[in-house]
Amino acid sequence: MKKDLASVEWLSQHYKAKSAIRTPQLVTLPIYPGDKVLDIGCGAGLYTEHFSDMVGSSGSVVGVDRAPEVLEYARRIAGYRGSDILQYMELSFESDIDIAREFDVVVFMNSLGYFSDPGSLIENILDVIPVGGRVFIKDYDMESVFVSPVVQREWYSLLINAKQGNDENNPYRYNNFFPRELTSIAIRYPNQKRNITVWPNVMTYPFTKEQVVYMKGNVQALLDQARSVADDPYSCIEATFIADDATFYKNPKAVFSEDEYVLVITKIV
Repeated sequence: MKKDLASVEWLSQHYKAKSAIRTPQLVTLPIYPGDKVLDIGCGAGLYTEHFSDMVGSSGSVVGVDRAPEVLEYARRIAGYRGSDILQYMELSFESDIDIAREFDVVVFMNSLGYFSDPGSLIENILDVIPVGGRVFIKDYDMESVFVSPVVQREWYSLLINAKQGNDENNPYRYNNFFPRELTSIAIRYPNQKRNITVWPNVMTYPFTKEQVVYMKGNVQALLDQARSVADDPYSCIEATFIADDATFYKNPKAVFSEDEYVLVITKIV
């Protein structure tokens, strides 16, 4: 069975690791009061909550996911807030694309890489949403990860083999290198308004507990993918990032950075 990075624990740690920069980034998205927003692959609802604040009492937000356990968590948090404009649905979505016609905004936050044919999925959504409707796609790019200090030869060997493992024998359900495909998706729609931006994320020593969990999780995913096609044990990487006494997180000069790509497509015809 393929591994996943979609548990409530992982999604929460991931979100908290970037919480200091997340709200200023989200408010740059063109979501307006009164909008109807569909959050596809909403997971634990951590972004969905923000969208409900952005649309206000005159708007509405629906989060959909195929995993009932994360939806249970999302509904519980929404219940604490007492929001009446936010709801969650268990849905695979590929077979229910017509639901998108009821919304002004369709959002994929770290979720489009789970779909087997992302380009066709976006094309089908653009067919049914109204003129003026928007599709947002945000995802982190594992190929952009930069760490220092580290043995650069070993690190780049890890990235090369992880990319090969991702493409040929991926042990995960998710495409960890998907964001580099956003440009090719964007050019498929020359008659629509398109904009790609990059959200940089830089973590420096001293790291929070959530940041350490996040970094370890991502490096472990790279190791799993690289080891699926290569015999290299990557013992240096293991000792630096994964071991209980991992040296990276104790180093005052340590830096971990990555880029997240954001594609906004606005339907104009």
